[in-house]
Amino acid sequence: MSNLAIFIAVFAAAFIFISPLLIMFLNTFKPLNEIVAFPLRLPSEWSLSNYAAAWEKLDMLNTMKNTVFISIFAVSGIIILAAMTAYWSERHPTIFSGIFSRAIQFSVLIPFATIMIPLVKVMKFLHINNTIPSVVLTYWGIGLAFAFFLFQSGVKSLPVELEEAARIDGCGHV
Repeated sequence: MSNLAIFIAVFAAAFIFISPLLIMFLNTFKPLNEIVAFPLRLPSEWSLSNYAAAWEKLDMLNTMKNTVFISIFAVSGIIILAAMTAYWSERHPTIFSGIFSRAIQFSVLIPFATIMIPLVKVMKFLHINNTIPSVVLTYWGIGLAFAFFLFQSGVKSLPVELEEAARIDGCGHV
């Protein structure tokens, strides 16, 4: 097959996959009655009123503020908790840390669909359903196991001698 035929086939496939997105984007500049009547036509008059209406209706500033807040607290909590627990379980090898590590690692195998309903019931029981702290706690619960697994691998690859050298130089345990 020649390069031209391959290019045409790839271009046609890309057009097929991108065309719905293009149609959707072009329809954002039309009023609703024009979208329903002529969804595949270019807008008769270009307007940004749909964007302004969506901005107001969705309260985008508050939504972005909540997203930033949730992202910062969820990610920082996961990083701090996973780093501490992975370090402890790797540097203090006891039977309890081994059981703890295996339990965390096996929890990655539990599909989220199996814990959705119990999670909602617990949040409702604690009266934090539909709140930002409940979202942050949920993200912690979902992300901690995988982050623990990654941090534990990182701690394993870190030589103990490096910590000893840092302690000699005056670093504390923290």
